[in-house]
Amino acid sequence: MEKKLVEIYAAEGILSGEIMQMFLQSMGIDATAVQESAGVTLGLTVSELGEAKVYVPEDQVEQAKEILEGLKRGDYELPEDLSAESDEGELDSTDS
Repeated sequence: MEKKLVEIYAAEGILSGEIMQMFLQSMGIDATAVQESAGVTLGLTVSELGEAKVYVPEDQVEQAKEILEGLKRGDYELPEDLSAESDEGELDSTDS
């Protein structure tokens, strides 16, 4: 028996939808991003044809919504001491 899927997020274009899908998957949510086939064929990222919808199983909706709220609050942002500049400096010092 297949699980019922519930839409929890709408993105502008399949790329943005897939990024959200992968983020949710990294948090243990079985997410799926879908875009209307005409939108994919035409490369649209606006209007209903360009919109990508992200779905999760019904039993993971609450957990996924909590993750999305945390994302809006900035709970998953990197601390400033892990910026790209400090990463590059660390790579340079180990390469020499």
